[in-house]
Amino acid sequence: MRDNKQNRPLVTFVIAVRNAAKNLQRCFDSIYRQSLDSWEMVVIDGDSIDGTKAIIKINSDRIAFWVSEPDNGIYDAWNKALSHSSGEWVHFLGADDYLWNEYVLEKIAPLLSAGNRLDSIVYGQVKIMDNYDRVIQTEGRPWEEIKIKFLQGMTIPHQGVFHHSSLFEDRQFDVHFQYAGDYEFLLPEVLLRQPIFVEQVIAAWTHGGATSSPERALAILMEMRQARRKHNITSPIPLWQFTKGWVKFALWRLFGEGILHIAVDIYRYLTHRPPCYRNFKK
Repeated sequence: MRDNKQNRPLVTFVIAVRNAAKNLQRCFDSIYRQSLDSWEMVVIDGDSIDGTKAIIKINSDRIAFWVSEPDNGIYDAWNKALSHSSGEWVHFLGADDYLWNEYVLEKIAPLLSAGNRLDSIVYGQVKIMDNYDRVIQTEGRPWEEIKIKFLQGMTIPHQGVFHHSSLFEDRQFDVHFQYAGDYEFLLPEVLLRQPIFVEQVIAAWTHGGATSSPERALAILMEMRQARRKHNITSPIPLWQFTKGWVKFALWRLFGEGILHIAVDIYRYLTHRPPCYRNFKK
């Protein structure tokens, strides 16, 4: 299913990667096995030294464009990719992420190809996995349920978002942000028009990455506040978010990562959710 007028793929999958040789092939394979082949892949590597470049080279015949060079973070890498993207829609995956099954693109294609360009953001659900490939929780809810909360924080998982290419005609990601650049980019757009939610699992990502650390979690909250100020939004971050962030940070600094993980799993148990870190037998 292609745009016949411009003979371009329906979706460009953008993968920004650095030193992720362990999981990168899984990410690639999840794209390769899509039942609908109207896609292209653009890969931006931040000068990896762990074997990532070798994996990219092995897959180079199926990659529309790739480069390996130093960059200024993930949003700089995404901006580089956009100049080489020809898809009608753009989807951003991390090297540790993967599409949920082989029918993701086929199922969402009718909505993406509907021709209504007022729908510039379409998003679905994302499964959060633990290190044992178990589902911890599912993120992504209808816009009517989360639109107020979006003014306080990122309530749309970026692995579930399809961005129409027209969004990038006049704007790019602000590279001054390290962690909340995707949130900052979406803020003015969702204030103008409502994103479209589809009740479909788009992708999965593994809990425990860089943004899961207590130190960086606090930095993300601060950057989200900075993003709101940039767009003159006065909605404050709820006190409980800051409180939870500081408690996790204090546990980490005082007792180390092991104790923090135990505390997080106890909290999740008390709130009737599966653990993030502890292995267990069903």
